[in-house]
Amino acid sequence: MNDDTAFEAEIRAMLGRRDPGSTPSHLGAAVVERIGLEGRRSRLTARTRPLVNTVAGLAAVVVVTVIVLGRPIGPGSSPGVSPAPSTVPALVAGDGVVAAPGAPLLQLLLAAGVVIGIGVLAARASRRIVGYAAVTAILGIVWVGSMIGTSDALRGGGGGFGVDPFMERPSSFSDGMFVRADGDVEFRILFGVVNDSRLPLDIVGLAPDQANLQDTTDTPRLLALGYLPDDDCCLPERARPLSRMSLQPGDLVQLVVLGRAGRCATTREPSTGAMLYESINLVYEQLTILHTEAVRLTDAVSIQNSGVC
Repeated sequence: MNDDTAFEAEIRAMLGRRDPGSTPSHLGAAVVERIGLEGRRSRLTARTRPLVNTVAGLAAVVVVTVIVLGRPIGPGSSPGVSPAPSTVPALVAGDGVVAAPGAPLLQLLLAAGVVIGIGVLAARASRRIVGYAAVTAILGIVWVGSMIGTSDALRGGGGGFGVDPFMERPSSFSDGMFVRADGDVEFRILFGVVNDSRLPLDIVGLAPDQANLQDTTDTPRLLALGYLPDDDCCLPERARPLSRMSLQPGDLVQLVVLGRAGRCATTREPSTGAMLYESINLVYEQLTILHTEAVRLTDAVSIQNSGVC
């Protein structure tokens, strides 16, 4: 045996040791099944991608619609310098009184659509991290909804506080600020309001559940809401009608409520009691959602009642 023959025999022996043997009978079927599975996955991805894009597009359209329709035409007013006296209208009954805010149905539908879209995307995703991200996103939406769903963005206090006309507290009362009124005279309550939240908001007006524009004269009633520009601090008789006012976080505005004392109001003692205003119900808008909040006054405003009118 020469060297070439020995080398060839050695190569054949090495290849024989590495030979895995005959091809398994099920290998072909496994390859075909794997190809079919990959094809189904590709078709599923191709079908779900338009769905996901559609959901995202609809969500964007709804967000833009909510923002556009939920905002007033033109910018809201903000605290600042008062206009020239010749252009300042007087505060009259009905100014600043708004309709009761309804449930935020459009925002709820938007949130539900986004949550459903995220859930569908997570259910059809093959990677586990997508599911984790979807759960995190849904929890974030719920958290944001719980934060903006509470009506506590406003805080009373700061600036001036008082009533006009004012009278000294009667000896039969231990607290409260009293309106000097004999009969159905006008009065004004001056109080400060601060945006105590981390987001901007718009004060829309006086809630209708506290305003009384009916033709009743026996009892005290609130009629209108106005504001004071910065250069008219502490002069409630110079209040301007409030339509909508924007407040950034931490901003303060001086508001004035116009009311009438009622025919039973009196300054004489002893009286049969007093009508108290401990808070003012304001409507404000934040992130396109309308809220009603009872803003507590620095001190209760009282109007004595004679009991005979």
